[in-house]
Order: sequence, then C-alpha cells, then structure tokens
Amino acid sequence: MARIALEGLSDQILDAALEQFRRFGYAKSSMARIAQAAGVATGTLYLYYENKNDILKACARRFHDEHAEQSKDLLADEDMDAAEKLSRYVLQRHDKWLLEIGDEEGRPDFAAALVRAAPDINRRENELWAQTLQRILLQGQKTRRFHFDSPAAESRIFFQCLIGFFPLPGVRHPFQPSRQDLKKMILWFCEKWRPS
Repeated sequence: MARIALEGLSDQILDAALEQFRRFGYAKSSMARIAQAAGVATGTLYLYYENKNDILKACARRFHDEHAEQSKDLLADEDMDAAEKLSRYVLQRHDKWLLEIGDEEGRPDFAAALVRAAPDINRRENELWAQTLQRILLQGQKTRRFHFDSPAAESRIFFQCLIGFFPLPGVRHPFQPSRQDLKKMILWFCEKWRPS
C-alpha cells in the first residue's frame, strides 16, 4: 500500500513539474515552485528527486516508457491495417509531443533541457521511433498492403520527413506544419507504397 502511495506521489510531482516547465520554462521553474504545484513540502520533493535536473530526467524516462508501451500495443494489434497503424502511431506521437513538450513559443529551454538532461533516453527515443516505423512497414509488406525494396530505407526516409512536424518550441520554420499537413504526408507515403 505504501509503495502505491509513493508511486502516486512521484507521478503527482512529475505532473506538477511538467506543468511548471511548460508554463515558465525549465530555467525559471524551481524546486519550491514544483513542490507548491504538487501540493507537497519542498523537503518532501527532495526525498524523491535530488534536484530539478533529476526531475527532468524522470520526465524523460516517463515519456520514453509511455512511448514504448504505446508502440508495443500498436504493433501487437493484428487486426489493424498497416496504413491505419502508421497513421495512428504518428498522430498519437504528435499529440503527445504537443501535450508534453508544448507548441507555444517562449519555452524553448524546456525541450533543449530535456535532451541535455537525458541524452541516452533521447537516443533510445529515436531508436524506438525508427524500430516502430520499420516494424509497421514490415507488417504492411507482409500483408501486401505496402510494397518496396527496402523497409529500412523507406522507414528512414519517412522518419526524416516527420522531423518538421515535431519542431522544438521556439524554433522558427519556413512553414508552419499543421495536423492536416501531417495527415496528408502520411497518406502520400501510404499511396506511394501501395502495390501496383
């Protein structure tokens, strides 16, 4: 029972920290402000996390664990068409990106701090993206929904095309990609891969 309470409090702290990081940026968020938002004493916060950077690493781990679980569940669904699976995966990840990292300008330090605090998790995130995309394409090839010579090459190209839809907050792009643009890009690739 105590373990469940402790895990619940840890989630409560991470939720509060993420809200502070999104609202004020990483640099302007403090342990005291996070504790207050979580409804705990600052001393209690230090029982769970050594410092603000430690909280940020825990946020990165949680992002990755949720992503891994989502990928596993999606890949295990044998009834879903590969094109639908690809679309669902990318759109869910995009929703999560906008929710967790935020799409507001003025908070670019949060995303950059997240990458700096946990480069190993950032690397694993990129690997998970690449592996999941490739496995969806392989499933599509196996069911004859997709046709191409190299699933690895196609998934790499697709992944590179996605980057513009997942910009770091505060980074200016020559165009403002919309969710509709993202859907059109996914559809374009699914049509490109359709067997003739």
